[in-house]
Amino acid sequence: MKRLYIRLSFGIVILFIIGFLVLLLAQNTSPEEVGAPSGTESSRFFFFGESTPSENQPAEENTDLVSPREPARATFRQISPNPISGARFVTVDDTVFIEYVERATGHVIRTAATTTETFRRTNTTIPRIQEVFWNGDDHVILRYLREGSDDIQTFLGRITGTSSESSLVGDFLPINIPTLVSDPLSTTFFYLQPTQSGSRGITQTPTRAGSQIFSLPFRELVPQWPHSQILTLTTKASARTAGHMWFVRSDTGELQRILKDIRGLTTNTNPTATKILYSEVHSQPSNTTFLSVYDTLTETSASLPFVTLPEKCTWSRTNPHVAYCGIPETLPEDRTIPDAWYRGSFSFKDSLWRVDVGLGTTEQVPLDTSILNQPQFDITNIALDSTERFVLFINKEDGIGWILQLPIEEESVSDPLPPTTEDL
Repeated sequence: MKRLYIRLSFGIVILFIIGFLVLLLAQNTSPEEVGAPSGTESSRFFFFGESTPSENQPAEENTDLVSPREPARATFRQISPNPISGARFVTVDDTVFIEYVERATGHVIRTAATTTETFRRTNTTIPRIQEVFWNGDDHVILRYLREGSDDIQTFLGRITGTSSESSLVGDFLPINIPTLVSDPLSTTFFYLQPTQSGSRGITQTPTRAGSQIFSLPFRELVPQWPHSQILTLTTKASARTAGHMWFVRSDTGELQRILKDIRGLTTNTNPTATKILYSEVHSQPSNTTFLSVYDTLTETSASLPFVTLPEKCTWSRTNPHVAYCGIPETLPEDRTIPDAWYRGSFSFKDSLWRVDVGLGTTEQVPLDTSILNQPQFDITNIALDSTERFVLFINKEDGIGWILQLPIEEESVSDPLPPTTEDL
């Protein structure tokens, strides 16, 4: 009997201790931690409650919780305080610079790609520059309207000297040249000269007089020089008329028609002349614009799952299948494209995308907007530098130049292009 009392007493003491511990734990536990978990799914894994940071100590960022697919963002900045008429990349001692021409003065300005360091290359004033074409290291072609008239002046200038006191000296080309383009790999340039029956194609260099390579019974043609041996000619685009496109041998002037009878046709050919981005307008539904890529080797076309104008794109020089494009976030209703955009009746709001027409993938380039609020971009005159780390463009809405430094990622997640009729 005595042993029984001892055991009962010991059991009561044990129960009392257990009850005291349970009461103590209950007082130190918040109501949210008792019963079923609430909130997001991730809160279910905090079995012992989430720790709350002190009011005097900021919470530490948990980098382990950042998604591995969180995209790196492109940094961007405005390169010019005033409107510009043209810009290009130049590399000096492995440093990337941008050269641009001020629209109001015609001054050539150089600025670093990664810093705000800027200096003026020329002090020769030529006001109201409308178009700029770069011609080798020290030559630039400026186009503007003669004061008090509608005559187009084209000035071939050479930059003399290396300091800010440098001048622009040169000669005028024939008056009223409608279109002009430079060979990206040499100092040769090409222009069309109107004739009574159409136009003739002229090639010229700063040291060699112009020579005719062909004549055509057309006047409104838009040239491009993607390949050192191949020029392209596309009829001036309108959603109301059918367009055509030719390849032209730059040495002999031999013509080969590539695309024909396409309404609203505008084109952009890659540096190997194997891929052509082109737009076309279909009457149904309601004069809709479509973008496609044409393969000159297989002579087949494939539609792309987005809409933009080819002149909003620039091709990579290291990968013939890759292009960077300004793609509108929305398309305006009741607007005839490209006519209304050419007239300036409206502006696009573009995002920058990387397109690989070989792999059939697209990838948006996200912008780092932590420095400033992102303006509305209507991308024109887009270009890549030789390292393809920087993208340069002019905002059509206000003529301001911008540079983007592309993010470097080990892997990129792309959206596949949908299959086309040729794939089925």
